Amino acid sequence: MKLKIEQIGTIEEIPDKNYVITIDPQDIEVIKEGFGNPPELDEFDCFFIITENGEHKEVLAIKRCIPWMWKNLYRISQEEEGE
Repeated sequence: MKLKIEQIGTIEEIPDKNYVITIDPQDIEVIKEGFGNPPELDEFDCFFIITENGEHKEVLAIKRCIPWMWKNLYRISQEEEGE
């Protein structure tokens, strides 16, 4: 699996869904471990997640934990190699 980090807009444009927002270091460690702890995720320390059946269905993130409305928002996902 290949990590995909895609800028999708700003926090102001966050999709209208029921995200859980976390800045807790222990929660963030679990999220990053789910992606294999790649160094590319080190700069993210605030996550917006949707879970389904105990799995992270959708993961969005910002750099630095203060969620200013103008801050860039990124979608983090994994894709099959070669996609």
